[in-house]
Amino acid sequence: MRAAPTDPEVLNLLRAVHEYRGEAEPALHFAKVATDVAPDDGDLCAQYGRVLCLRGQTAEGLRFLRSACELMPGREQPLSFLGSALISAGYLVKAEALLSQAVHNHPQHTGLLRHLAAAQLMLGHAETAALTQQRGQALAPDDTLLANEAAANCYGLPLDPAGQRRRAERFTALLARQFAGRGDQPFPAHPPFTGGRALRIGVVSSDLRNHSVSFFLKPMLHGLFAMGSELTGIIYDLAGTADEMNAALRAACSQGGWGWRDCRGMTDRDLAALMHADRLDVLIDLNGLSAMAKPAVLLYRPARTQLTYLGFPVSAGFAPPHLHGRIVDEFTDPTPARSPLPRTDCQAWFTEPLIRLSDARGRPRPFLVFEPPASLPEAGAIGPPPALHDAAGMITFGSFNMLQKLVDGCVALYAQVLVAVPRSRLLLKAGALSDPETAEHTRNRLMRQGIAAERIIISPYIESYRDHFLLYNKLDIALDTFPYSGTTTTLEALCMGVPVVTLCPDNTPHQSRVSGSLLHASGHDELICQTPDQYVQVCAQLAADFARLSAYRHQLRADVLGSPLCDKAGFAESLARTLRELALANA
Repeated sequence: MRAAPTDPEVLNLLRAVHEYRGEAEPALHFAKVATDVAPDDGDLCAQYGRVLCLRGQTAEGLRFLRSACELMPGREQPLSFLGSALISAGYLVKAEALLSQAVHNHPQHTGLLRHLAAAQLMLGHAETAALTQQRGQALAPDDTLLANEAAANCYGLPLDPAGQRRRAERFTALLARQFAGRGDQPFPAHPPFTGGRALRIGVVSSDLRNHSVSFFLKPMLHGLFAMGSELTGIIYDLAGTADEMNAALRAACSQGGWGWRDCRGMTDRDLAALMHADRLDVLIDLNGLSAMAKPAVLLYRPARTQLTYLGFPVSAGFAPPHLHGRIVDEFTDPTPARSPLPRTDCQAWFTEPLIRLSDARGRPRPFLVFEPPASLPEAGAIGPPPALHDAAGMITFGSFNMLQKLVDGCVALYAQVLVAVPRSRLLLKAGALSDPETAEHTRNRLMRQGIAAERIIISPYIESYRDHFLLYNKLDIALDTFPYSGTTTTLEALCMGVPVVTLCPDNTPHQSRVSGSLLHASGHDELICQTPDQYVQVCAQLAADFARLSAYRHQLRADVLGSPLCDKAGFAESLARTLRELALANA
């Protein structure tokens, strides 16, 4: 560096080295210096803009990325960077337009296709995104990013759980070939767990932050901590996000005697080596195929028993000895023998064995545990159904789910509900709707289904979690999404006294059945529908029954809090017993 202190190529190389090491501040510094030295170098502008966006300096990053596109008109890389940055910043319509044009001009560029599919997916066009992903995979069948994202796209219709499994298997087969091609080998197994000591558990996730996974992980951990010396554990944090939830989880682990490992920027092998050195009996992966997952770690077999749980609803693509099971429940993934109806064995949709939780007496219990957050308003803050005080008796339906769950079939179903209840409107809230163009795009999708603009209310992201909860007071009835149902939003609505109507047909996979599991556990099977017609009918019946809506307002929170969903001790006993049995079975 002393020999060439202003050489932009050397500066850019230093930026790349620090990025590879996960050292964000030095990477940003060298990217900036390189751009200062050569401000008209489009490649350097593109890299600096990309790094700025990754560091949260979005406006400045987008400015440099646009400059790079101007300096190198038509070049694929800056367009790819800019499209990705627009997606991350929430400018989904702008991103889709830019990337569609870029793909038209560069149809062989797989990076552009991958980012275009991401924009399409986040706008609610899962089926179109799947076609774009297929184009990319046809061009680059060995691209792990493309294969991962195609395997993780489980939002669209028609449901194809068998195809979902095949896509996951193709992805993990690709990982296994690359693993073998590098000459990597699984680590030697530690002596097996045979009882007589504490069970050592590892939990790995990139979502240890204000994220739905952590909302359910936190009470799970508290339940396990209370079991004392029966087990011990270590958390492996892949992202290192510094927020309130991350701090709370760290503090809880410290108080509970569990370890915490900061693993941001680690390679798969280094992470697996760390886990292996910790002599885990059981490793629980909370990512599945979601973003920032590290599924290749499982190939090293850092623990004798390896499981997936909670973070993603579709097959992880691995089977024993790399993955020994997926933790589910009897409602989300029913055993055919327990059903009075002819039912497909959903085990066929997963490479990994399904492990259904039950209590000590063998009775099924929910696969997750819930603890209302501190920001949940007191019961007295739950307002009456808004239709009671509307002069025209206008019913407000609503959905606060992520926009990518509002696929075209779901939008059509919502439109049918509004047609069946003429004096009604629809309130949609999602973080992506903070962008005016994305909000307008979503409004237009509903209008094309025959719903007048004045019946569609769009709410952007709300910073305060308490205010988010209070927005449920504006709903009479919550509409669950299909085919990918809600989880956190379903429990939020119920805790605010808002009934959630879900579509949960027989022979549908896990992602369509989670709200059904939650409603069943809280004693409200009457809100679980088998067909779209029944879904519309139940919504219409509820809309006409103000007394029932008022009763739900006073009843639903207590039903959730008094259900197995909030039984931390019972859940922890069930989970710990299951983990111990699996560890002993793999001895």
